[in-house]
Amino acid sequence: MARLPDEKMRQLDEFEGKFEYYTASHERIDVNRIRISRRCLQDFLTKTWSLDSPMESMEMNETHNVFQKKEAIGLMESSGFKVHEWIDFSDIRDELKAAGGDLVEGQVWNRKFLLVAVAEG
Repeated sequence: MARLPDEKMRQLDEFEGKFEYYTASHERIDVNRIRISRRCLQDFLTKTWSLDSPMESMEMNETHNVFQKKEAIGLMESSGFKVHEWIDFSDIRDELKAAGGDLVEGQVWNRKFLLVAVAEG
């Protein structure tokens, strides 16, 4: 659950109407609080800059999936890589704060990470 200021709530509605990769949606709890999936919130926060710009059509057709550490490491290992280092950065709360909002409820995640791996064998 997140809280967003009025202007961002307006942008969220615009984003959801334009986004094409999947059906982006949220549940409104009250005037400025919403329940929204991690993936949708992350896409919204990272794409609002493109609304009504020449980049909008490209941005509204691709997504930023939310990989958890366990999932990402599993994908690497199943592809024959050994993970040597994992560095989290870009806390989603920082993105929300920059948008004038905050995380009201739910688990925090880092929007970006650096994974260092080498091929085994």
